[in-house]
Amino acid sequence: MSFWRAVSARLASATQPVRTPPRPIANYVGQFEDAALGRMEIMPDSAGLRLRWGVLDVPLEVQDAAKNVFVARDFGGLSELQFVFGDDGRGVAIETEGRRLARL
Repeated sequence: MSFWRAVSARLASATQPVRTPPRPIANYVGQFEDAALGRMEIMPDSAGLRLRWGVLDVPLEVQDAAKNVFVARDFGGLSELQFVFGDDGRGVAIETEGRRLARL
């Protein structure tokens, strides 16, 4: 198989990132804050969710829907964000990098 056919086959078999969250988008949207990490904002976009953190504005991909874990790949690596939900179904916190950002 030629090099270009191999590359083409590899690209065709690559899975696309999942951007649609498992819960209603409104349950994730809001501002969250931690003394060390500052304020993060989760916003809807046309394909799912976005994270705005300071000057960063990046899409979130679903990594593990059952555990409500998302990743932001545009940080130069993988940064996991795990949402914690309250009894009403809304996100009450985000856990990342050993820190917990509370909903404002």
